[in-house]
Amino acid sequence: MSARKKIVWSAVKCVDLPKAQTKLLIGKVLEYGGKDRKTVKIRALKMVLDDYLKKYFNERCHLLAMDTKQICNIGDLVLIKQLSEEVRKDVLHEVKEKVYSTGDYTDPLTGRKCSGPNYRPEEWPNPIETLKRYAPEEYKRLSPSLENFKMEPIIEKYKKQIENNDNST
Repeated sequence: MSARKKIVWSAVKCVDLPKAQTKLLIGKVLEYGGKDRKTVKIRALKMVLDDYLKKYFNERCHLLAMDTKQICNIGDLVLIKQLSEEVRKDVLHEVKEKVYSTGDYTDPLTGRKCSGPNYRPEEWPNPIETLKRYAPEEYKRLSPSLENFKMEPIIEKYKKQIENNDNST
């Protein structure tokens, strides 16, 4: 038998987790637990010490949690809290809040929301302001030629094109 501690896994809960460790957990929503979408299956990570190597390793733990507000989607990172009393035999936790939504990506350079490789059309930040904020040296070099540059007509033109494309489909 190896020196590494063996953990007995159940289909819905981590048997080896002490109660102090299960008060609050962060996990990823894997799937909905039932037809009513009020129960979600969540994968949380637990750090387990290997006695031989004296190093911690991640162990996965699958839990069922109640999502009474139905705020979760598959792939979201959520904060779950242990229930004071069991709702069902297999549900021991509830979703407290959504920490991060899947698909809600933000470009780190511009701070704009993305949808795939493109920016979302509802947000049109001024490129001059973006240049001023993230590349001040370039802005100083280009500022004489940018003084007469107006972005509003270009934005209006593209908004009309997007509306026409949406209306035609």
